[in-house]
Amino acid sequence: MAPDEVTLAIPVQVGNMADAPVRISTNLTSTVQDGTLITILTDSRKPPQMLDTNARKYIQPLLTAIANGCQRAGLSANALTVIGMLVGVAAAGLVAAGYFIGGFLVLWLSGLIDAADGTLARLTKPSPLGAILDITFDRVVEISMIAALAIRFADARFELLVLAGIIAIAMSLFLSIAAAVANTSVKSFHYAPGLGERTEAFICFSLMILDHTRLTLWTWAFIAVIVFTMLQRVYHAHRMLTAK
Repeated sequence: MAPDEVTLAIPVQVGNMADAPVRISTNLTSTVQDGTLITILTDSRKPPQMLDTNARKYIQPLLTAIANGCQRAGLSANALTVIGMLVGVAAAGLVAAGYFIGGFLVLWLSGLIDAADGTLARLTKPSPLGAILDITFDRVVEISMIAALAIRFADARFELLVLAGIIAIAMSLFLSIAAAVANTSVKSFHYAPGLGERTEAFICFSLMILDHTRLTLWTWAFIAVIVFTMLQRVYHAHRMLTAK
């Protein structure tokens, strides 16, 4: 028999009368298992939702169709991740060769494949290895594109080098938070939200590729997005860790 379960939404006021009180919605979930009452109190406030989350509902039917096709073909989610990485590196190669429109289009194709591998993993069986490959190969594509732009545009190499360094620091922060904060999501680890996620990064790269006459400007804009995202994630981690 399935365990009995009840969930209550409880408004909680924090702060004092001198400050503006904040009301949050707290979920109290009680489950009876083997005669033992287990109660979990969680904060139901949703993190800020960026383009990755907001746009997904519009492209999810396409991602599901791709995932279903890959599943019928016997292609694993990890194999699809590798394909997405190779397509992304190919996009960087096109940019390095001066085929900017082609590189732009192939870059977004790699992003579509990268999004579909998660859907395929959920249709089959998600694995920790898949999460490792996904995070690593995303950085491979990003660094490949930065290198391609540096090859093509020598006058922007300093800014591109700064961008590569900031990405490395941001990823170190992201993984540190993932290790420090307990995971309660469907993902393989705690995913700290922020402004600059995968879709926003692709938009920045697109501007850098298509409007390369202002490459330096768009590179600094990309750096600013990443720095702002890092600050968001530090605040998020502080709030989550001090709430314990």
